[in-house]
Amino acid sequence: MDEQNKNLILATALSFLVILVWFLLFPPPEQPVDETASQTTEQVTPAGETAPSLDPSAEPASAATPVGDTAAATDAELSTAARVSIDTPRLVGSISTLGGRIDELALKDYRDTLDPESELVDLFSPVGSDNPYYALH
Repeated sequence: MDEQNKNLILATALSFLVILVWFLLFPPPEQPVDETASQTTEQVTPAGETAPSLDPSAEPASAATPVGDTAAATDAELSTAARVSIDTPRLVGSISTLGGRIDELALKDYRDTLDPESELVDLFSPVGSDNPYYALH
């Protein structure tokens, strides 16, 4: 081993030692636990109905499970909710008005296969489809 390799290894080891000592002497502050955020709260809407909780820890976040402001909505409600259509030069799809969920979006310029009659490439699929995948705002 030549002198430069020894110096590089020594500099790396000393840098690691400095960082380790720094974290031992000055540990990062612990994140405060917000007790009010972990409690599930319900808000009353003007119609007298209760709005679902916005607590993300209430249910696990997965593409197949409704989360966020649509946590109490069933699959039937999600599939029958009114929709706002999206039609741009490169995208086509819709947004569910129940929670503002973008759950149907496809690329106009790209197809699943080279056949011009094949299906468009789907970015998002609505709840009730074979593989639901969506984005929430």
